Amino acid sequence: MESVLKLLSLMLALPMVMSDFTPHFRKFLSKSYGQEVEKSMMRSDMGGGMIGSFGGMEEGDVLRNQPVIFVHGVTLRAGVFVPHRAHFMKKGYNSYELFATTYGDGGQTPMFSKDMRCEDVVHIRDFIRAVSQYTNSTVDIIAYSMGVAITRKALLGGNCVDTREYIGEPLTKLVDTFVAVAGVAYGLEKCPEYLHACNRVNGMACNSKYLRNVNAQPKRYEAKYTFELRSTGDNVVGQDCCDHQCSELKYATGVSKFSILDHGPILTLTKDIQLEMIRNHNVCDDCPLDGGIDRKYF
Repeated sequence: MESVLKLLSLMLALPMVMSDFTPHFRKFLSKSYGQEVEKSMMRSDMGGGMIGSFGGMEEGDVLRNQPVIFVHGVTLRAGVFVPHRAHFMKKGYNSYELFATTYGDGGQTPMFSKDMRCEDVVHIRDFIRAVSQYTNSTVDIIAYSMGVAITRKALLGGNCVDTREYIGEPLTKLVDTFVAVAGVAYGLEKCPEYLHACNRVNGMACNSKYLRNVNAQPKRYEAKYTFELRSTGDNVVGQDCCDHQCSELKYATGVSKFSILDHGPILTLTKDIQLEMIRNHNVCDDCPLDGGIDRKYF
């Protein structure tokens, strides 16, 4: 929990210049989906200098890399990925290839009061479709923590477990690579049912209908390639969830495992490994961590 709060506090210091979609992307969203959708995806309602979204073509941008969509975790916002955006741009990406929006209320609801709602799933699902259409390309997705669970259901489609709303067919064909970082894949280890976020319908308890739904599929559905980063040092998600490793991504193409990284550092210190996964479909065992921390495996 402490690492999540530290990530949220870092967002407070991020500059306004990084926030919001480019005018070109805003125009596309408004024309293609309407002004209300544009507004809901841009999330200017975050206010106070908070970064609710980013992405879109700027003058001179050409699509050279497969676009990347970042999906944040519980209590966070799109702005948590601004350092990723800067890092990826140093590695040859541009604004036309890097996108994020904010689902939920951006941390106003405390962690253990936030469940995984159909409206959050639909928000991310619509965003994936919009970015793919805007760039005329398949996309890569890097999701973090609860964002992994939200994105997996968005890609799976079917009926939401909380509202029974049918949201559509799987979006597998739109996604080349899905990377799950410290994901709520099988749940949270310490998630008592008396907490709303741990309810048995759409909560993060390992036996919730939501998590049983996304894990019950007979084959990989998130993307053509799927990768997972997890750590035995993750004290937020934990380790044991209904006899599975909590962040275990079923049918993953490859896994990078750590023993020294907690929930926040596994996101912030593995950017090059995440990049290697989406570019070369490699778990990158020989890659150094950002910041020079030694890597350990089990």
